[in-house]
Amino acid sequence: MQNISLKNKNILVPILILLALAVMAYFYYRGGDTEMISLDQSADTGPLGQDILILAEKLNILSIDASVFSSVLFTTLVDWSLPLLPEPQGRANPFALIGTDAGSATTLKTSGR
Repeated sequence: MQNISLKNKNILVPILILLALAVMAYFYYRGGDTEMISLDQSADTGPLGQDILILAEKLNILSIDASVFSSVLFTTLVDWSLPLLPEPQGRANPFALIGTDAGSATTLKTSGR
C-alpha cells in the first residue's frame, strides 16, 4: 500500500508544480497589456447610437431605379423552387402515455376514506 501512495506522490508533485508555474505565467503575461475601461469612458466619443443614425441617413439617400423590374432580364427569370410537401406530424402530446387518445388520459378516481 505504501508503494502505491509513494508512486502517486512522485507523479503528483511535479504535475502540481508545472500547473502552478503555468498559472503564474498566464497571469504575468496577461496582466501587462490589459486596460480597464470604466462605464463613463468609451472608445467612441459620439452619442450613443450615432452609427445607426448615420446608416439611416445613407439609406434615405439611396434610390432604386424601378426600370430594373420591367427589364427583359428580370421578367425572364424562372422560379426553380420546389413546392413544399406536407410532412407527417408526430403525436399531439409527445409526453402523454402511449395508448391514450390524443393525449387525453383518463384518471381513475378512488373513493376517499
